[in-house]
Amino acid sequence: MYRTYVDSIIKIDLENMMTKDAYMALYEKYVAGQCTADEIRLLETYRDAFELTDTPWDEAAMGNQTQVRHRIRKRLFHQITSRRIRWYNYAAAAVLLIGITVFIGLNIRQELANSTLAMQESIQPGSNKALLTLEDGTQVELDQADGAQLAGHGSGAIRKLDDGLLVYGDPSRAETNPSANQTHTIRTPRGGQFKIELADGTTAWLNADSYIRFPLEFNSNERLVEVSGEVFFDVEKQADKPFVVRCDGQTIHVLGTSFVVTSYPDEKEQQTALLEGKVRVSIEAQNYQLSPGQRTVFDKHQKQVRKEPFDPEEAIAWKAGYFLFNAEPVESVMRKIARWYDIEVSYQGNMHDKQFSGSMSRFDQIQDVLNLLALTGTVNFKIDGRRVIVME
Repeated sequence: MYRTYVDSIIKIDLENMMTKDAYMALYEKYVAGQCTADEIRLLETYRDAFELTDTPWDEAAMGNQTQVRHRIRKRLFHQITSRRIRWYNYAAAAVLLIGITVFIGLNIRQELANSTLAMQESIQPGSNKALLTLEDGTQVELDQADGAQLAGHGSGAIRKLDDGLLVYGDPSRAETNPSANQTHTIRTPRGGQFKIELADGTTAWLNADSYIRFPLEFNSNERLVEVSGEVFFDVEKQADKPFVVRCDGQTIHVLGTSFVVTSYPDEKEQQTALLEGKVRVSIEAQNYQLSPGQRTVFDKHQKQVRKEPFDPEEAIAWKAGYFLFNAEPVESVMRKIARWYDIEVSYQGNMHDKQFSGSMSRFDQIQDVLNLLALTGTVNFKIDGRRVIVME
């Protein structure tokens, strides 16, 4: 449905001077590799013209039109053409989106100057790292461990297949094992992410500052795990053994499905978002059946639950390697950035009603991310060591 909407926007403007909405839609198709030859020519022609017919230019507020557009165009298309081609490459589109915002009302010269960030310390984006805690309390840093260090821990075979994937279970061994009630815990720090495959074949992706606690083997009548933070599950279907997730008073029952649980202690809301299959969410002694495209949102302060549709792309953007914000309050945006870059955040001024929309790579340097946000004119930033000050 969304792709049809994008195509309709482009079709309307093919014979006319292109609007910013049509250009953004066309560029999105280009990034996805779905442009026709005519659309690619149109994109190149528009790039040279770089006109926004629905955006009047205010030279008094925005500076010399020719100079500013040349400078912004050079920055935008350098970003677009020089980035590595990855499946999570929405960063270029984010630069374009925020660049267009600049055209429609910012004093560009002033905002660019204000968004210059003096770096006292290099703050790197997050990476694949986690801490494994065994039943006896032994701890293993998974980003440092090799296969030999992991072999033999507990009753289940543990294999580290690559830099960010840990696999449990040995298909050659009988399922029943007297030590299968042993539990392991995998915890990602701030600035970390990790993927594991449980003994039943279920996969779990952990976002930053999250954990999962699970048995080495599932030998009871249910497959029970405990989580905190943000975890994406792709559950292996077993009709006779439901998969159960517990997190901070919420219980989720599934047979085989994919969904995202978001339950950070510092967030006022707890969410379960279903992408495929069916789940039953139990909150405050009430049950909620979800279909794909629905989520439950539990307000922990008000003790209220609502069931609503959601954007699947937004729910799994972090797993795909980028930030995606849709009219999101600045405090919520900065909490996500803080977890991934492992920074502290403080505020100066009134942040009420300040929001961001757009997408950008999670693997950019933090100064690039903050500079892009500052270009919207919503807030400015200052970096002091590992603390980011958000200023009105």
